[in-house]
Amino acid sequence: MDGQPAAAEGSLYTLPADNVSHEIVAVDVAGNRTTVTVSVYRTYTVTPPTGTGFTFTGETTVRHGQDYRFRVDIAPGYSKLPDYSLLVNGQTPGGMGDVDFDECLIPSVEGDLTITVTGVADITPPEAELTIAGNPFRQFLNTVTFGLFFPTGARFTIEAADDSVDHAGYDPELYPVTVEYLVTDQRYTSDKMGDLADQFRPYPGKAVPLPDDQTSIVYAKITDWAGNVTYLSTDDLTVDATAPEISSDVAENQIYCQDGLRIAFRDDHLKSVTLNGTEMTYAAEDGWYVLRLSAVSGSQEGQQTLTVTDEAGNGTTVHFQWYAGHSFDDTGLCSHCGLQAEARWNDAFFPHLEDALTSADAAEDGARFTAVVMLTNVSLPADAFSLDGIRAVLALEGHTLTLSAPMTLEQSSGSLTIRDSTSSGKITGQALTVKGGRLTVEAGCFENTLDLQDYNVTLFGGTFARITSEDAAYPRAALAFHTAYQQADGQLIRRSDITPTLENVAVVSCPHDEIDGITCRICGTKMVAKVAKDDTLRYFADFEDAAQYAATLEGSAITLLRDAPWSSMGLPTGTYTLDLNGKTLSGSNDLMIDGSFTICDSQGGGKLWRDGTILVLGGHAAITGGQFNRVYLASDSADLSVTGGTFARIAYSGEDTSRTPLFFPAEGYTFQKADGSYANTGDVVMEENLRYLEDVTVTTPPFTITRSPVDTDLYTTTPVGYRPDFVTEVTFHIPESDPTIEFQWYQVGDPDRIKSYGSALVWQNPFTIYTFIDGPAQYYGIFSYKGYSVRTDVLTVRELVCDHPGVDAENRCSQCRAEVAASVELNGSTGYYLSLSEALALARTDAYRGCTLTVLRSSTDTISVNSGSFTLTAAQGVTLGGKVTLAKNAAVTLSGGSYTNSASIFGPNRIEGGTFYGAVALRDRCPDEHGAVAVRHIPADGAEAPAQGVAAALVFGTLGLDGLQRAGHSGNGGFLLRDELAEIDLGAQLLACGNHIAAAHQKADARAGHVEALAQGEELDCAGLSAGNVEDAVAHGTIKDDIAVGVIMDEQNLMCIAEIHDLLIQLRAAHAAHRVGRQGYDHHLGLIGYIVRDLLHIGQEVMLFGQMIVVRHAAAQLDAGNEHRVAGVRQQHHIAVVQQGKAHVAHAVLAAVKAHDLVRGNAVHIKAALVISAHGVQQFRQVPQGILPVFAHHGGIAQCLLDVRHRLKVRGTDRKIIQLFALCFQGHLFIIQGGKNFRAEQVQPF
Repeated sequence: MDGQPAAAEGSLYTLPADNVSHEIVAVDVAGNRTTVTVSVYRTYTVTPPTGTGFTFTGETTVRHGQDYRFRVDIAPGYSKLPDYSLLVNGQTPGGMGDVDFDECLIPSVEGDLTITVTGVADITPPEAELTIAGNPFRQFLNTVTFGLFFPTGARFTIEAADDSVDHAGYDPELYPVTVEYLVTDQRYTSDKMGDLADQFRPYPGKAVPLPDDQTSIVYAKITDWAGNVTYLSTDDLTVDATAPEISSDVAENQIYCQDGLRIAFRDDHLKSVTLNGTEMTYAAEDGWYVLRLSAVSGSQEGQQTLTVTDEAGNGTTVHFQWYAGHSFDDTGLCSHCGLQAEARWNDAFFPHLEDALTSADAAEDGARFTAVVMLTNVSLPADAFSLDGIRAVLALEGHTLTLSAPMTLEQSSGSLTIRDSTSSGKITGQALTVKGGRLTVEAGCFENTLDLQDYNVTLFGGTFARITSEDAAYPRAALAFHTAYQQADGQLIRRSDITPTLENVAVVSCPHDEIDGITCRICGTKMVAKVAKDDTLRYFADFEDAAQYAATLEGSAITLLRDAPWSSMGLPTGTYTLDLNGKTLSGSNDLMIDGSFTICDSQGGGKLWRDGTILVLGGHAAITGGQFNRVYLASDSADLSVTGGTFARIAYSGEDTSRTPLFFPAEGYTFQKADGSYANTGDVVMEENLRYLEDVTVTTPPFTITRSPVDTDLYTTTPVGYRPDFVTEVTFHIPESDPTIEFQWYQVGDPDRIKSYGSALVWQNPFTIYTFIDGPAQYYGIFSYKGYSVRTDVLTVRELVCDHPGVDAENRCSQCRAEVAASVELNGSTGYYLSLSEALALARTDAYRGCTLTVLRSSTDTISVNSGSFTLTAAQGVTLGGKVTLAKNAAVTLSGGSYTNSASIFGPNRIEGGTFYGAVALRDRCPDEHGAVAVRHIPADGAEAPAQGVAAALVFGTLGLDGLQRAGHSGNGGFLLRDELAEIDLGAQLLACGNHIAAAHQKADARAGHVEALAQGEELDCAGLSAGNVEDAVAHGTIKDDIAVGVIMDEQNLMCIAEIHDLLIQLRAAHAAHRVGRQGYDHHLGLIGYIVRDLLHIGQEVMLFGQMIVVRHAAAQLDAGNEHRVAGVRQQHHIAVVQQGKAHVAHAVLAAVKAHDLVRGNAVHIKAALVISAHGVQQFRQVPQGILPVFAHHGGIAQCLLDVRHRLKVRGTDRKIIQLFALCFQGHLFIIQGGKNFRAEQVQPF
């Protein structure tokens, strides 16, 4: 080896590990040679780390020059501490830094390696779980989240675990995990656990029981081998070993008949209550939970199952039957539970007497005094019921009432009455003490002790084994009026001999045979009141007793005998009367009245005075006298009637908003105020639901209506002044002289309307008032005096139609008082008519042929008869001013009357009497033959010379007045300046023989240029007056109520200013036509001297002696055409014309000639005369007549003219009113005015 011989150790050669390569040459004996190179390296030892909490992974040796790798893993449950270190031969290797492990590399190892690990320890606490009834707890609870409830026997277990058991080399004996527990009722926080180390107990390794009926908290302590500790705690753990309790209100399989049955139960940890499987709600009450079964709440009757469960699951169940009430038969036996009712009240059965007494106490006053009737012997339980405060009547009815404990009647509101109709009823047992309450005994045997400690006891009857008191005054006062104590031997105990203690006595009626004033000599009591009815009379020392008694004695009367206080709040219900008798019954609180109650004051000055209010709550209360503070009618079901008394306030406080205290006085009474006036609606004070009057006295009314208007018939034709009146008679009952009464009459309607009103001074008594009836309707009147009002009944005025059975001396209907115009008599039967036309219409009928029509009242109506056969007459003094026309088809006989207008009589009609002031034309039946004109009653001076020209008759009497005025204008004019200029006058004047002074006599018509519409033609009545002996006569378009004024075409004015000679007129009159505006015309009729002159012109027709028509027109160019018939006036040069219409006549009555007298001059306003033409001189068959001249005039000159005329100005163009003035031959002047209806009016003659 390496050239050196090697020594052998046996057969082996050893090479040292020297980390060097050696050459070994082996030569055998043969000389064979073998050479090898061998390197022997050293092997180093790796010393791993020791300790716990980690594992080492790596080789334990390493060859020289090799790299060495190893790993250190932190064991579960262990952690690197802050001073953790990993060293190799004291040096920190590379590859460190992970939390759970280190993996390192040592390169080219050249020697042994020693690895050390420090700073690793077990710091992880152990894990544990505490479990109770499946509820795990794995942590410590510093705050309780909820409580758990468990029944008895609840146990808990603890299981612990530690990750160190997985560590290699774990030895449970060396490293045990310790488990401990603590059960307590205290709650601790985690920082207190160290202080409780000595209280923890070792966990035995099995379930541990919790204590019963206690709320506990379990704490667990788990410690591992490294000393790490884990604490656990639980919520509140309550072990409830007690089931819920159900009270004895209900018991298993019992039957209960009670509405509102109380079921009580309790448990400290109550969870639910079910009834018949339905969960119920309940309420806490006096330490119990309470459930009530009621029909009102919908509880079902019959079998019931009640289960009460707590939080721990403990439950209690009870079974029972429940009914809302007993079902009693006629004997009071319940069909459900078999219970015998103890009492009956107001037709109802009660299982317990105390229930009946309680119900009676709570009832209204009337029902309260209905007796509670015992049906069996009863023992009142001392701890459950007391008679104290009860207001009831108890009828023993032969049964025994046992007081199981002493009872005291202390409450003043209580009022117990004991009665017994069998005389065998008893009260036994403990003593009954009366102290403050009220006890009335009517009958019954008291075998116990009755202890009197107050005066509120009234003994009307009964027997008593023992009556005790501290003072004899109590048993004295206990005796009711008419009563006294009677000993067993029958002797009455005088009042003065009554002792505090009485034994074996009976209360019997005191005869009261001796009364000294108001004191009974037998019983020694001063009476406050007496109650009387018919022959019954009882005295009372206490008003309440008197009232109680009176309430039981229907129709009785309480009379106060002296002033007395009375503090009771209610008058007992009944029908009775309280007579104050001049005394005062006073109290400080309210007083309630219910029933038929009357208060009177027979002596005057009596008072029922309460500091509170007297409230009428029910029934009927009547007050006839006395003085009162406040009286209220407080219920709509009650009634209050007053006929006397004085009230500081009287009020209504019910719900009827239309009701006031004014309704309280009975008929024939009213309220009078302190100032003497009477209360009315305006005096009622309204405050919410309160309506009242203050300081009023009930008195009789100041007046009464002693005679009222009655239904009346009113005829439709009765004139206003003759209608009947409402006749009302009032009688005053007061001493005032000459009072004034006011009245208003209303017509019933919607709304009612005042028809009349007024006042009257009543100067006599009774006094009658007349009121005008307005018309058919319904009416009522209100009569008032100083606020007191009386309304009459509604009366009806009926409208009737009068048949006018007769007339009085004034020719008024004897029935309806209307003015009768005419009567019609036929065969002894006479009818009366209010209009002439109605009578005429009847007389013209065939049924009334031969009748007599008598006009009873003057009339201006036209009488036109074209049929019928009757006699027409008029009563004395009756004037007929209308035109009379009797046609040929009629057969009328005029037998009387005064006629002031014209009359046309045709055919068989005749005149047998009457006075006629107008023209009368008599015509026979033949159209071509006419009778002569008759003028009746011609005055003595009628023979005036015919040459004295007179006015012509009205030609338009036949033609109609609406055809008079039509005028035309032409020329170059303007519009109307004013309405006043458009006027039309008809005038007439006497002719002056020879010379005429022509002067302007009125204003001109419309100024030149105004144009008027023209009239239409008219058909003449052949029976009327004509314009001459021609067949056709002009209808002068001269009077019309509708006239249109157009434009003025010319403005030429004419005024007469000088005296003109007729000859000039005749010479200039030869022109057939003239330009109007430069000439005036005088038309004359005279004797023979005029005839030649008038032959030159066509004459104008005139109608009758001494009358005239003058129609003036505005200026126009006119010409008179000479026609065979009536001349026409035509228009020239745009000048409006009067177009003459034509009317047919058989013959003219009169003829006329015309003369034209020219009058020159100037005028401001001009009016052209209507040119009228006649047929010729052959018409002059009668006395000639003339047409008076017409003058245009200036407004200031014409006043000197003797012009017999009147004038009416026409203002406007749509209506013309025209006056016609004619000088009648017989001396009467008629004015006929234009318009829609013309009428004639007679005026004084010239």
